[in-house]
Amino acid sequence: MANTDKNIVITPNTGQTADPNIVFSGADATTAAQNITLNVLPDNNGTLSFEGSQGQLFSITNDFTGTIFAVSDVSGIPSIEVLDDGTVKFITPIRDQKLSRETEIEYLKSHGYEYSWEKSKYSINQGLWGTSVGGAETLTSDKTLPEEAYPSQLEENQSKNLTLDFKQGELVGIDGENYAPVEAIKELQKIARKYAIGRDIHVGDTIIGIKGRVGFEAAAPMIIIKAHELLEKHTLSKWQLFQKQQLAQFYGMMAHEGLFLDEVMRNTEVYMQDCQRFVTGKVFLALHPYRFELIGIESRYDQMKSSAAQYGEMNNSWTADDAKGFIKIYANGLKNAKSVQDEN
Repeated sequence: MANTDKNIVITPNTGQTADPNIVFSGADATTAAQNITLNVLPDNNGTLSFEGSQGQLFSITNDFTGTIFAVSDVSGIPSIEVLDDGTVKFITPIRDQKLSRETEIEYLKSHGYEYSWEKSKYSINQGLWGTSVGGAETLTSDKTLPEEAYPSQLEENQSKNLTLDFKQGELVGIDGENYAPVEAIKELQKIARKYAIGRDIHVGDTIIGIKGRVGFEAAAPMIIIKAHELLEKHTLSKWQLFQKQQLAQFYGMMAHEGLFLDEVMRNTEVYMQDCQRFVTGKVFLALHPYRFELIGIESRYDQMKSSAAQYGEMNNSWTADDAKGFIKIYANGLKNAKSVQDEN
């Protein structure tokens, strides 16, 4: 956007029938000027209404009775209201009125919204940790999503090697460049989405007992999860890994079912954070169309580098007789159980 487009225009409208307003114009360098208008509405006590290109964004009423603050959705319908008694009211017409997707489309058409409606059979929700794609095929149990349903399409056919840097369990670098964790996720997504990596369909349970099926694409999250998991396998003990897997399942379920504020979640987070103290190092991987490959890791805390023993090779830390004794003692519990069962 050119600097000449940046502006604030105040229109008092004294003596005029039109309402006074202030127009704020601004945008980044890649888009045209975008306006947000502050209108003073002529009701009993006065209301400030902030409006964008798609309609009212939110409003504030100069009154302490009824609705004193409201936020509207993209169609201009209030979605959140703050009442005079401190109640925060969430307005959910799709849920409360049981509106179908077809009804929603007809409503938008009647209000002048133009769109390629054949694509609207899918609900697409994009976030930092992936994009969900639901509708049509995901409402069945036997069909998969077509290629064109996914927002990110294959753009790169040439394989690419990457190095991910982790510090105490968090992704902090890509190919030698340092990032804050959130920015690292965004940067990895920018690179990996071109390979159409991370597609799958998830089947899950809701707290009301309904099973649901939804497609997703999550290139960066899938890579980070598997790379982090590989680094953990090298740097954590067997029982640390076991306990973390159990707690991760529990933590994810509690968060998904709206119980994030339960105190047990804070207890779980203490373990999660503590067990990551030595999960530091590099993970090497390769990106290919529709898939990625974990190559290996490098870490000062890699337990495969132990001088005590090496898997599959001759070891100097015990003798053959030590090994025989260990086998005999380790089997003792099984032998005792079998002996009692055979006697009876």
